[in-house]
Amino acid sequence: MGKFRLFEDEELVARFRPHPMSYGRRYLWSLAWAIPGGLGAATSLFVGGDHAIAWGLVALALSGLLAGLIHARMMKTRTRFPWFAAAIGFGGVVVDLLGVPFWPFEAVLLPLAVGMGLALVRLVGWELERMSRLQFLTTERLVLRTGVGSRHERTVQLKRVQEIRSEHGYLGQAFDYGNLILVMGRHVRGTEAKVFEEHEALRGIGRLGEIKHQVEQLVEETKLPQKDRRRRVDERRVKESMRVLARWMRRGQRSRP
Repeated sequence: MGKFRLFEDEELVARFRPHPMSYGRRYLWSLAWAIPGGLGAATSLFVGGDHAIAWGLVALALSGLLAGLIHARMMKTRTRFPWFAAAIGFGGVVVDLLGVPFWPFEAVLLPLAVGMGLALVRLVGWELERMSRLQFLTTERLVLRTGVGSRHERTVQLKRVQEIRSEHGYLGQAFDYGNLILVMGRHVRGTEAKVFEEHEALRGIGRLGEIKHQVEQLVEETKLPQKDRRRRVDERRVKESMRVLARWMRRGQRSRP
């Protein structure tokens, strides 16, 4: 992910990324890509004949494309993966019609194997996205870094934050993850005098309570005079040094015979 650079008199307080459970729904939908593979295998078994594989792959491509587009519309997201899955299916049809043998696959097993492969690719893709969503919390700012191939980075100055909110569901309470919302300001827009918030949302982050407490402390520090801020920084460094020393001493005691 590259090196994170600090400004002068800036201190890195924490780094964090979304909790694995926050991607649970995405992981489950990834595994659902095996269902079109099962439909393709059933189609191949039902049709039979010389081009049973081709019919199975057609069923896989069409069912996967339809299910993927419906899911994207329901979740209001944009994804090209259904088209990728359809291209894989129809590509296999072309190969079969050209007479290229699919050794060592049988007609029933090939669509099922393709469906399992698509599920695995989707699952790995979501995990790479989760690992790439890395946030750095410093004494001055919050840096949000995303992207696997091309990296995108946004910076939130803590002195602009006016309010900090957290929200989590039942699973979030059980596994300590949720959304952290940083409100930078509110303004009135339109003739109906509606109030709109300017905010940044960190979704699905782990250790939500701890991170929220750290952000609240740092936002409070930005409003203090420079002398008091330096004193706070020195106190935090002393506490961190004491924690490191205590861990080192405990590790040394455990290693003794």
